[in-house]
Amino acid sequence: MKMIEVNNVSMRFNMAKEKHESLKEYFLAAVQGKLQFEEFYALRDVSLTVHKGEFHGIIGLNGSGKSTLLKVISGVFKPTAGNVVVHGSIAPLIELGAGFDMDLTARENIYLLSLIHIAEPTRLGMISYAVFCFKKKKIRHR
Repeated sequence: MKMIEVNNVSMRFNMAKEKHESLKEYFLAAVQGKLQFEEFYALRDVSLTVHKGEFHGIIGLNGSGKSTLLKVISGVFKPTAGNVVVHGSIAPLIELGAGFDMDLTARENIYLLSLIHIAEPTRLGMISYAVFCFKKKKIRHR
């Protein structure tokens, strides 16, 4: 049974070409029509399927779109193109780094935070948090 379907998902952001030092400078540039943006694709035509009972890890270099993909799957971001279908419910634990306890293993942290935030650990939530921890902090294994 398919639990998560990601179909040709792209995520585009508009990045400012010039940096403005203050809010005043930004608004002046906006009023004068001088704001310029360039398109940046964090994801381009990504497709994947997760079946019931499967575990998936998302690995890659900094800036490769791991967190963006997880945010699109969890509904934090709406994709620019393509679609995501989730059968069941998921909890985005990707931004819960503040609760990371360095005295616990990664697995123990994932389990604890899943219990606190969603009552029962979900596999996607565990994977999301594991990727977040791997990216941001050193994980100690026992």
